[in-house]
Amino acid sequence: MTAAIDPTVRDLTQVLDEIRVLHDELATTLRSKLEAARRADIDALQSCTAREGFLASRIRNRDGLRRQLVDRLAQGIGVTNAPGMPISALTRSLLPAQREGLLAASVALRRSIEAVGGLNRMSAHITAELIKHVRAATRAMTELQTGATGYLETGRPATAPAARVFDAVG
Repeated sequence: MTAAIDPTVRDLTQVLDEIRVLHDELATTLRSKLEAARRADIDALQSCTAREGFLASRIRNRDGLRRQLVDRLAQGIGVTNAPGMPISALTRSLLPAQREGLLAASVALRRSIEAVGGLNRMSAHITAELIKHVRAATRAMTELQTGATGYLETGRPATAPAARVFDAVG
């Protein structure tokens, strides 16, 4: 039985490594995107966003293949309840050499996914703070501002009519 599933284990290990590499590239792209946001480099942000979409599409594609291979492995070792089952549970029936490579690939992929998750959380936080700032700036520029106070030639205090910043500058 284990010799018959060798190709599946090998293919699954390879696909897990490919997905890890894609996640590592995604993490690099997300770091570049955060740096581009810090510099307010719109062209770099657009480039990073396009690369991020491409990588996400590739990851979805490879993940579909990973699911097929996990199902094939589960069938090969007689597991009927494979969907959602961790790879570590599936590898219990494998030979140590098969198990080690598959578990190592799985752990490496998990680390890469966690790194991307951390970068996504940081990006979401930065984006939320940026949106708050832009809203506050827009509100300050569109709300009616108190008119300037000064003195007339007679020495009496006078206040100029209130204006919105956008109204005042066109």
